Amino acid sequence: MTMKKTAVIVAGGSGVRMGTDVPKQFLHLKGKPIIWHTVQQFFYAYYDIQIVLVLPASYVKEAATYFEPAQLSHIQFVEGGTTRFESVKNDPVSVKKIGIDIATQMGAQLLDLGVPGLHFYTMNTAESTIEIAKNLGLVKS
Repeated sequence: MTMKKTAVIVAGGSGVRMGTDVPKQFLHLKGKPIIWHTVQQFFYAYYDIQIVLVLPASYVKEAATYFEPAQLSHIQFVEGGTTRFESVKNDPVSVKKIGIDIATQMGAQLLDLGVPGLHFYTMNTAESTIEIAKNLGLVKS
């Protein structure tokens, strides 16, 4: 079974925390914007990955110019808010559900492959992890 690989990169910031007029993801490093370098690492790791790139609305068209046509077919550009928080706050329930669904699918595939166990970092909020464990049949509902 081939697992579909998707990366969601939330890069919706405005540069305020960096103290710049340009969002951090569009600052240049070795002649290319940081967001280009970030996306390239995913393509280097997985040639067939699909990427959802969440950016400030005013930068979506510019960002599309950074990538090769073959890569563009693997990138979905999504207009985010002016800050990372604004980019994901509009539907936190759906974001959480998607994360739980993906983690459950990945956990099931790993267990099917025979891994001896799964380890989750909960950051003091174990609610989602408990739901994933229940979905996998690792704990009683």
